[in-house]
Amino acid sequence: METSLKQIIDATALLVSPCSITAKRVDFLSALKSNISKISTENAQIPSLVHLKNVSGREKFSLENISWHHICLCLEALLQLRAHLLNDKEELLSISQQRSVRLCLELVITLGLLPNLLRGVGLSIEHRSSHAQKIFIEISDNEEPVSNEEKFERVIVVTKSLWLLIEEETLNGLILPRYMVDLLAVLCQLVFAPYKNPTPELMAIVANFKSNLDHVIANSHKPVIISELMLLQGNKECPKWMRVGVGKLLTSRLLDKNGVIATVQAIQYSSSKNNPKLLTGLDSVARLITSPLVTDAAKYSSIIVPPLIELIRSEDSTSMKIGVSCVRSLYEKNKTSCKEMILFQLLNPVINPSASLPEQEIYQCIVDVHRCFAYPGGDKWTVPIEAICIFCGIFKSLYIATVDTTSNIQTLVEDIVWAILCYCDCIGCEDITKISTILLFDENPFENFYSLPENIQFELENDTIKYVNVKYGSRTVKKLDRSILKLVKKKDIGGSVSKRVFVFLMKCSLSRNEDLSEKKVFISESLADLAECSKVQKSILQDPVPVIDFITSFVDNNLDQCDSESEMICLSLMLLSIILNDMIVSNKADWSIFGKVMVSLPLLSRKTKNSEIKTLSDEIYKMILCQGTSGERTRRRFEFYENEKSECAKALEDACNELLPVRGHAMIILAKLVSQGDSEAKAKKDAILCVFQENLKHEDSYLYLTAIEGLACLATEYPDTVLLTLAEEYVRSEGNVKLKVGESLMRVIRNLGEMAPVYKSELINALLSGVRDSDFLVRASSLSNVGELCKLLGYRIGPIVEEILNCVESVVLTDKSPEPRRAAVLLVTLLLRGLSRDALQVLEPILVPLYRALKRTYQLEKDDVTKLHAQLALQEIDSIVQDFLCPEPNFSKRIFVLDRPS
Repeated sequence: METSLKQIIDATALLVSPCSITAKRVDFLSALKSNISKISTENAQIPSLVHLKNVSGREKFSLENISWHHICLCLEALLQLRAHLLNDKEELLSISQQRSVRLCLELVITLGLLPNLLRGVGLSIEHRSSHAQKIFIEISDNEEPVSNEEKFERVIVVTKSLWLLIEEETLNGLILPRYMVDLLAVLCQLVFAPYKNPTPELMAIVANFKSNLDHVIANSHKPVIISELMLLQGNKECPKWMRVGVGKLLTSRLLDKNGVIATVQAIQYSSSKNNPKLLTGLDSVARLITSPLVTDAAKYSSIIVPPLIELIRSEDSTSMKIGVSCVRSLYEKNKTSCKEMILFQLLNPVINPSASLPEQEIYQCIVDVHRCFAYPGGDKWTVPIEAICIFCGIFKSLYIATVDTTSNIQTLVEDIVWAILCYCDCIGCEDITKISTILLFDENPFENFYSLPENIQFELENDTIKYVNVKYGSRTVKKLDRSILKLVKKKDIGGSVSKRVFVFLMKCSLSRNEDLSEKKVFISESLADLAECSKVQKSILQDPVPVIDFITSFVDNNLDQCDSESEMICLSLMLLSIILNDMIVSNKADWSIFGKVMVSLPLLSRKTKNSEIKTLSDEIYKMILCQGTSGERTRRRFEFYENEKSECAKALEDACNELLPVRGHAMIILAKLVSQGDSEAKAKKDAILCVFQENLKHEDSYLYLTAIEGLACLATEYPDTVLLTLAEEYVRSEGNVKLKVGESLMRVIRNLGEMAPVYKSELINALLSGVRDSDFLVRASSLSNVGELCKLLGYRIGPIVEEILNCVESVVLTDKSPEPRRAAVLLVTLLLRGLSRDALQVLEPILVPLYRALKRTYQLEKDDVTKLHAQLALQEIDSIVQDFLCPEPNFSKRIFVLDRPS
């Protein structure tokens, strides 16, 4: 058996050497001819083509064509190998033997199959290898052309042979992973190609190949099959009959169980293998899945709903985006159908609120809505937010319940509410007034808009959201209104949403309903708050006409009660003043827009008894009348104020900027001013401290590292107040903030130097409090910081050293995390370095127990880093004792005159 296998493999190796497709030879046909001659003399069985004749059912082959003669020999060798492996199933091929078989298969596919396929079927040779293309051209130029009938016969022979080969397990593993697309291409051609004169015998052959194609598709991994079929259909030269046939196969795969999921996996597989940019075309992918070749579109839509929901809830971001894109595609085709089949199913916990709903269902609904409608940066593939605007009242209530928390739900709900607010800012939104009213006030008089029932509200408990029953009328409104306004100020970078809210509130202020006094107070406060926002001011200055018109209407409507509406009238006049000053300074005045207000201002001045309103209205009237001339003094005063603003004031203003680089640079300037002893910075040290403390909690490293440095500078300059404040902050804070405050404290301690012992009690007590923290990193950081402090204090540490060492011993013996144990032993090392020879006096009562504890730690501890720190601590003790017992001799000589010094 071994000899027979060796003969077959030797014959295979002879056939592929040195005429591999990848072998760069000039005369390829000569190499083929030489191999045919050698195989005829060295192996009598291969040239007989016994197995190949049995497979094809033909007694003779036309072997005048050198390349086809060589392919027949390769097929015969492979078929003989198949027969041998089937007879002896325990036989295995070595790596070198498998290489010869692979090269032989490569020749069969490249020279025996691909040239004989119809144009546009499969992947052409030029797309595979430039060298293979040159060989193909060389063979075409030097051999007689082959008729279409002969090509068809060759395709039949090669396909039948390949099908027999893949029935053997070893050869199957060598063929299908690499040549699946070629096998599918030839089977699709044989099954779907139109025949001119189909005979019963031919149709029987086609039916056999159809069963082979079905077998391959049914027994292969779905995503791989779909990927290869998409590759065949994606060929630009693919004939129409091939495209239609492959399309039907893809549709059948899509309609199968888990077909949508398999299609998505196939798309991901194809994109990662062949085209990394494919996943960027989510619209095309969505159309492929949602627009198959089916007659009953409604039935298909119902089939794909469950897998689409599964995709939306997938942890893989690409699968999730594809699922959402499919929902968007369905929504764009038929909004009503999409809402009924998918969106309302996702939104069921929102549509039907009940205290009996499980928390997980509500949370899943929030996640689904966030992914489908409000995913950050997903404007091109998420579903339009207009689809869920009718539920804005419920999301408003949900936002109230989570706004003051740090839960992950809060971020999701915030994005959803912000997306609804941004949608209202879009041109063409017909429901701006309705949505704004629901979001800003506790009012929902509109049909088809959902709100929570009066006896139900959301409640967040242990990071889980749920419905709870409450008494009628017990829900508050003002908290919501303030929350929405804070969200607008926080999120609105461009200022357009803020301006729209401002204009909406101004419209609401024109209402003269006497029963809405509480609402008017809220509107007045909100307008004043927004008017102070620089983004709103900039947005108003870019297009002041709507605001001027509303101001004019408000003043006209309230002339009779101008004193009772003094606050709103003052705000309106201040806005007019800001608009005028901007026009004067920028020299871009269009005085025609003030025509209506010019009529109202004199009337207001005569009617009001408020001196401030009277003065302001007269000043504005003169400025408009003289087209800015009387406002020259105001303009000069404004410019002087801007030019004379101190560096400290500018830095404090920039520290509140939304742009992170601006804030970071402002904190660097503030730290520099503090270090230089700037008088204004000294006077405003509390404000500067607040700025640093607030940015200490930021996630951006540029901000919190700058804040750490700033706190260190501030505490170094004013340790009596700032250092103690930082120590208290360290005790109160948690997690990452505690780590950052600890780093600030250590920088302050290093900067203080010899002054540090003055504050040792406060610092040690604060730092040791971190040892009780539940976070092992905080515990390790606290112990490390205590070690740094002990090293700096030296002998001045005092009797508290015993308490510190007791703490160290407890951590080493009881802490399960290795990091705190490492830090504890490191603390001992730093303490010994700081004490030096004074350790024999300061640690006299406990030095021996300490030495034994360190030795025990070194011997029993499993953590290598902890053992290293223990070894270093032992070396420190050895060094201290050696210096004490064997001090270095002093060879200096003292010289004195007359009297020896005492």
